[in-house]
Amino acid sequence: MQKALCALAASIFLAACGEKTVTAPPTDGIVIGVAHRAFEDADRLSWDRKRARPLATTVWYPSAAPAKKMEEIAFPAENPIFVGGWAAPDAEISVEGRAPLIILSHGTGGSAFQMMWLGRRLAAHGFIVAALDHHGNTAAEAKFDPRGFNMPWERARDVSALIDLMLADPQFGPKIDATKIGGAGFSLGGYTMAALAGARTSLDLFQKFCASPDRDATCEPQGEYPEAGAEFAAMLDKSAPLRAALAEHRISFADPRMSAFVLIAPALAQALTDESLLSVKTDILVIGATNDDVAPAGTNARRLAGKMRRAQFETIEGAGHYSFLDECSKRGRRFVPVCRDAPGYDRVKGHDKVAGLAIGYFTDAFSSPVAATLH
Repeated sequence: MQKALCALAASIFLAACGEKTVTAPPTDGIVIGVAHRAFEDADRLSWDRKRARPLATTVWYPSAAPAKKMEEIAFPAENPIFVGGWAAPDAEISVEGRAPLIILSHGTGGSAFQMMWLGRRLAAHGFIVAALDHHGNTAAEAKFDPRGFNMPWERARDVSALIDLMLADPQFGPKIDATKIGGAGFSLGGYTMAALAGARTSLDLFQKFCASPDRDATCEPQGEYPEAGAEFAAMLDKSAPLRAALAEHRISFADPRMSAFVLIAPALAQALTDESLLSVKTDILVIGATNDDVAPAGTNARRLAGKMRRAQFETIEGAGHYSFLDECSKRGRRFVPVCRDAPGYDRVKGHDKVAGLAIGYFTDAFSSPVAATLH
């Protein structure tokens, strides 16, 4: 019976089910809680227009639960490939007073789970961290949607709606300091955070870049869903409302409640206008990778850091684009391309470095008396 129940946990691997764990339990005594929320944005419809837009969310947070209640969370349940780490499901939250809220945004076709490496480390330092699955652009759903891949600014709306929902949540809302809200995003999640900071999108600008000799891999069909562009074009041809929605990409999606942003190997930087990047008033941490051939740092991370007046730029030597996904098992490193880093690069140590930069940045940003008034 226990084996049968474990098989039902398709999205997580529970140490409590008696399976062999991939990593050793933590010994630092810090307990991280994890909770899931089936949030929805009541103001928008799902892509099939049959329900409210889903905002499935995973939350990591400090807890005082006994360490023995922690379980290793990995995917898939049988023969794990990705390892998120150890956490205590639905444990009681434990923070002194109110804690800062950090929203995490995953990369193209990714999921909240793939941001667990950062979520756990932030939670261990006292932050409440919420990561969402971006509807139509996440592997956590049964299928992709071409609109989710071709209308990335909708992700910024997801984040703003999630902030509302987290502040209203009966468990987490009373523990959140609403004056200290930040965000971190990987790849397309980095673009998402730039948009929330005030950067504006121009599809014409991006098309011009992609027609130039400087074009990079962000101009190509993305490997997660290479048919997305053609399918989206066919939809546009048949739908006037979709064409109207596409025109909204030019507006600002800045959320004045957010005062700190970390952009990790950001993508689509060439779609953001110079004028809007120069107008961003917040301090921003931009992190690039020297071996990134998906969103090359030169045309993405470095461009953003160079245009934003108050940006700090850091480089992770030896990291590739997918080095910022969760840790992989031995099986994953053997068979799954995105689990393979450059020879000599240690993904876990890289996670530690990036998380350390983010923790230091958020700590400084939220201790500044001007952090919440820069907008």
